[in-house]
Amino acid sequence: MTDEIGIDVEALYQLGFNAIAVTNLEPVGCLPLATYSNNFTSCNETINFALSVPHNLQLQFKIAGLQLNHPTTKFIVIDFYTAFQIAIGNTISNLTCFQMIWYIVEMT
Repeated sequence: MTDEIGIDVEALYQLGFNAIAVTNLEPVGCLPLATYSNNFTSCNETINFALSVPHNLQLQFKIAGLQLNHPTTKFIVIDFYTAFQIAIGNTISNLTCFQMIWYIVEMT
């Protein structure tokens, strides 16, 4: 999916946009479909680390690559993941980026 986002953002650049913002993925494990089994009391972090975190890391690398290729254009990733975590007061957001990456590596 991040490859397609990269292609679409590149197309916007080719159309002449000089500032492009994309949103990352919210913590999918905190959506109602993922929390109904525990009576909507906590997020399913397994889902977050299996879906949202890897997607968001890949997106960040993709956008960073576009920024390197087109330094006069401003590319911005709007961080829905962190905003959502803060809004619901989920303590998992206190993990460092390194801890998240290590968790993903251990899962694979």
